[in-house]
Order: sequence, then structure tokens, then C-alpha cells
Amino acid sequence: RDLHSFPTRRSSDLDVQVSLSKHRPGDASATLAVSTVVHTHNALGQAYMAVVTPFHRRIVRAMLQRLADHGQR
Repeated sequence: RDLHSFPTRRSSDLDVQVSLSKHRPGDASATLAVSTVVHTHNALGQAYMAVVTPFHRRIVRAMLQRLADHGQR
């Protein structure tokens, strides 16, 4: 199992941390898990997260698809 953690954004409004975990049991296909943690620091950070949170899974899936598409070129 490979685990990587990246501080992707630090600002006065919020901090975001992304973790990627790749797991390949035996001969099976690899599974990639993505986790995010956000710490808001003020009302602007909270407002931003209120807008982004409902779309978070779509955003992450789209980012992973772009990554997969790029890897197949």
C-alpha cells in the first residue's frame, strides 16, 4: 500500500490537505483512494467550502479522470 499526503493549498482563509492511497491486493487491479481535509480559518473560507462541498466528489472524479487520460497518452 502506497500513501502520499500533499498540502495543496494554504491561505489565510483555509488549508487543504489531500491524501492518495494506492492499494493492489495480489494480482487484482489497483485501487486509488482520495481523501481531503479542509480547515477553515474565517467566514470567507467557510463560504467557499459551502459552495464547493456539494460538488466535491464530481470535482475529484473529474481530476482523477484527467490524470488517467493524461497517463494513457
